[in-house]
Amino acid sequence: MNIAKVPAPLSRRVWAVLLLSVLFALDFPFASPFRPGSGVDNGTSHALAAASTATLENLLARPEKSACPEAFTREGAPFPFAGYCVSNKDTSVLGPFPSFLVEECARSNFTTDVCEGLTWPKSLYLALRGQGVCDRGATWSDAIGACLGNDIRLGAQSKDAFGPFSTQLIESCIRAGGGSVCSTNRWSSSFLSSLRASAPVRTPVSAQNGVRGIYVSHFELVRLDEKGLRALARRFLAANLNTVYVAVYSDGIPFWNSAAFKAAGGRTDDVNWARKWGRIFREEGLHPVAWFELGLRLPSPRHAIALAQPHWLQRDAQGSATTSEAGSAYLSPGAPGARALIVNMLIELAAPDMPFEEIQLDHFHWSRHERGREFGYEDVTSEAYFAATGRRPPNDVDDPRWVAFREALLDSLVEQAWRGVKAARPAMRLTACPESVYALQKHLKRWERWLARGHIDGVVTQVYYGEESLFRSQLRTLAKLARDAGALDRYGVAIDASAQNDVTRVERQIRIAREEGVHNVVLWVWHDYGSGPATEANLANLPRTGRAWEHVALQPYE
Repeated sequence: MNIAKVPAPLSRRVWAVLLLSVLFALDFPFASPFRPGSGVDNGTSHALAAASTATLENLLARPEKSACPEAFTREGAPFPFAGYCVSNKDTSVLGPFPSFLVEECARSNFTTDVCEGLTWPKSLYLALRGQGVCDRGATWSDAIGACLGNDIRLGAQSKDAFGPFSTQLIESCIRAGGGSVCSTNRWSSSFLSSLRASAPVRTPVSAQNGVRGIYVSHFELVRLDEKGLRALARRFLAANLNTVYVAVYSDGIPFWNSAAFKAAGGRTDDVNWARKWGRIFREEGLHPVAWFELGLRLPSPRHAIALAQPHWLQRDAQGSATTSEAGSAYLSPGAPGARALIVNMLIELAAPDMPFEEIQLDHFHWSRHERGREFGYEDVTSEAYFAATGRRPPNDVDDPRWVAFREALLDSLVEQAWRGVKAARPAMRLTACPESVYALQKHLKRWERWLARGHIDGVVTQVYYGEESLFRSQLRTLAKLARDAGALDRYGVAIDASAQNDVTRVERQIRIAREEGVHNVVLWVWHDYGSGPATEANLANLPRTGRAWEHVALQPYE
């Protein structure tokens, strides 16, 4: 198995330099003495530069990786869609180029043959292009996901799209009969829009007729033998459930022999319990999901991973790693070693011999004290922020730039996880189960962007409110975010089915979800956390094997 090497603490500086180069390429809005191009004229002729208008949020929304035609290699910014195409001999850059650059070339006393050419000398291009994601004379467009230029050579103010374009788009261009244009870096914007419109639609995460699921905690899983688990599976089927979320990892404990976890200083059992549990539920006819419960969380700063890798932990402004989430500690999205650990564990779960077709990420967020947003002041993240801005992180946890910076780090971790899982097993789905509205407010978890960018295959938000009007208002807000991201079919809601064993309340909330257009519903949880060893008290009214719901507890699923 390909396990990424865990970086030593000194690699934090390397990470800071890499992040700095990424943010320079994105033209993240900062003031820094290191920013290149400070002497460039910023008059109206330069207002078309992508760097002056593009925002970090918009530019991060790119699911593809740009590519270059044969005999050229992508260089420039390390972010997946940025850069330019350089000849393999490292002497020329592929065009065509925006008319603004062509005019700048002419004003620099180069000949028409050079300035109007399909390729330019690399030194000329680098001298004229500017420091933004797009060439000067082009601006980033969210609408088509490319740089747009006002190219007067092809008609007054006609818009052209400039690459590099992704491999998928190049292949689509060839299939659409684009011919030699497909090997260049300038396409008609309308042609590019048509290619994107005809792209295959992502397969929804939903099971047929919607997910009807239930979470099963590891307490219950380790308590039951195979006979007990099969009986439990049959009870779920009798209750018209079709999906079971199996806690394969929880609070710093992997239930499989994880090589990545051991390499980072953790301890695991030699038995692959996750595979055994998933296989049993699958054989009984349920869809098992590998539930990565409490994903970035460790139960305390004394956990083996925390002791072995203290520089991986999120910290508040006072340097404490202890959070207000049950005294736990959290791995930092800004620590490259922590990122490698999480991604490699997910890759292990995506192995062909694992009986899962989906992995669900839980507690992938920045932690908090009471008000939220207090974490992210660990050295590795603080150094990266200083490298990008020339400033230390502000004391104000709500500072917009500081908030956006941490949100972007978490976004990029989810993207890295998605790419790692898809590379290991393309058919494996990666989903997430963020908390309710406060996940956005307190945990800097912008899951609606993950959906819109294609870096997550589905989301199930945890709306654990018993009061009906509050449940409806929260769900309506969250469902709108999913709808606006074009992903309502990949959105679901988790309902608290443990409170007071009130199955009729669960039934009402399922009906509300359907009224709001949400057809994927998951019940929380098959385990009583408040009584030590797990019991069936939370859902005592689930039917016995082979029987329907009893008269007192109506079957919530029709």
